[in-house]
Amino acid sequence: MQDDGRRNDRLTRLAKASAEISRALLRVNSREELMARVCDVMAKEGEFLLAWIGWLNPQTRIVVPAGIAGDAADYLKSIKITADFGEMGQGPTGLAIREGTRFICNDFLTDSRTKPWHDAASKAGIRSSAAFPLTGEGGKIRGTLNLYSSRIDTFQGEDLAALEEIVSAVSYKLVRIEEEASREKAGEELGERERMLRGFVDASNAVFWIMKTHPELVLYVNPAFERIWGLSPSELYRQPRLWMDSIYIDDRPKIMEAFSNWVEKVPGSGYDVEYRIIRTDGETRWIHDRGFALYEEKDGNSRLAGIAEDITERKTAQEELLVSRERYMTILDNMMEGCMLIGRDWTYLYVNDAAARHGYQEKENLIGQTMMSVYPGVERSNIFAKYRECMEDRTPITFKSSYTFEDGTTNWYEFRVEPAREGIYVFSLNITDRLKADRIAGQGE
Repeated sequence: MQDDGRRNDRLTRLAKASAEISRALLRVNSREELMARVCDVMAKEGEFLLAWIGWLNPQTRIVVPAGIAGDAADYLKSIKITADFGEMGQGPTGLAIREGTRFICNDFLTDSRTKPWHDAASKAGIRSSAAFPLTGEGGKIRGTLNLYSSRIDTFQGEDLAALEEIVSAVSYKLVRIEEEASREKAGEELGERERMLRGFVDASNAVFWIMKTHPELVLYVNPAFERIWGLSPSELYRQPRLWMDSIYIDDRPKIMEAFSNWVEKVPGSGYDVEYRIIRTDGETRWIHDRGFALYEEKDGNSRLAGIAEDITERKTAQEELLVSRERYMTILDNMMEGCMLIGRDWTYLYVNDAAARHGYQEKENLIGQTMMSVYPGVERSNIFAKYRECMEDRTPITFKSSYTFEDGTTNWYEFRVEPAREGIYVFSLNITDRLKADRIAGQGE
């Protein structure tokens, strides 16, 4: 009758502990609070000599206390417990973590597996123990609930079933806490990434835009829109077509066609266009606009995103370069001195009118052709040898030389050859008449 009374008393105490833990689980919101409360209830209501939760460090495999309660709490100050296969990992805690199941030691001081802790346990009054694995998010074993009693054979029968229910409830709460922590962490990381991205986009000199088509709405445009278009984003939100109204009227048809083809997913189409806008202050700017995302939604609506950049300076520089090039080419074309640009493969890349006349050719017949194809045998001439010397050594050369054409005409030329990135520049003067005049003058004397 005494054993039955003791067993009933234990069950009553465990039932009370279970009820108290159930109430506590509704209130706790952190892992630390959960651990401390469970240990406190098990020590007080369950009347265990020691209740503690061992938390596993997955890197070191060392088990450290995450919650402690009970009269024998000092026991943990003098021991070390691991979950590896060494001597300190063969006790109830280590085995429960490795094997994922409860481990009962109803005669702690005679069990060979608990030998490393016998002296400390004897001083603390420990005679039996039990370790129950606690699982967290993803079913991973995080640690154990460890209970100690001052009597042997404490953990058996209906007591174990009651304790398993408590451990199951604690594990369930632990999973919920870890899942919530993971969501919060993911939310914080996402929020931080969004803040970083928003900061980058807001500070960008390019316009980032997002819109949808049915109905046509501008969902987002960054501050660069106002700097480039001269219109506030709020105006664009109210009037989505405002960006199109700013486009130079001659450029609108091609923009509308490119945009429509992209939205309608016409094969081979894309939205990558350049156009002019006229700001409210009358200033004209060049824009490079391209769409980089097109999302089809369930209702048939399309969500679009893209980037528009101000390329006015580049366009202005290109136009100035073209004007400068045309001016320079006009000067070269009208020079009395011949001017040629010859590529490294001996192709004529540029020839002015004077150089073409020197060779008795039309410049249209020279450009794109090689010297050897236009003047067969030229590679054996002194002129070609000098050209090759400059092409290979990359040093300027000045020389005079004659050249006999296929019709037997022989002319004298003065050449200045300079290295160029593409090959060589050749400047030439036909000095045949000057030499004849000098010779006649010499004879007269």
